[in-house]
Amino acid sequence: MGMRSEFSPWWLATTSSSNMLGKLIGQKYFSIARTWVPTLAVWGSVGGVALVHFTDWRLILDYVPYVSGKFKNDD
Repeated sequence: MGMRSEFSPWWLATTSSSNMLGKLIGQKYFSIARTWVPTLAVWGSVGGVALVHFTDWRLILDYVPYVSGKFKNDD
């Protein structure tokens, strides 16, 4: 059992579906797209945090069980 020298996450594993996608758009463009996955994930997370920050954060956190019980108003 040899160790693989290259890290391959499960969503980027070479399977028949990724081979089909590679044939559809081309192996070169498929490998370029694979390198952008971590960057897109980070910017998507930053965008999600910014959305929560710039909107009414209590409106979003009302769906979190612990936080929603903590800020109940007695109106």
